[in-house]
Amino acid sequence: MSDLLDVLKRFKDRRVVVLGDFVADVFMYGEISRISREAPVLILKHRETQLVPGGGANAVHNLRALGA
Repeated sequence: MSDLLDVLKRFKDRRVVVLGDFVADVFMYGEISRISREAPVLILKHRETQLVPGGGANAVHNLRALGA
């Protein structure tokens, strides 16, 4: 465990290049109220939407959290 902590400490003030797609992942939460009659599609009673970094953006977010 101490080896891992030493590696994490070395991220501080490092420059890192990330080649990847920068996308946003969208998560929608709620309850399924019914199934559509026209198509096999679930109808959601929307409660909350969460937007988080995805793809390369997630890697950058994690690196930044480590201090890079």
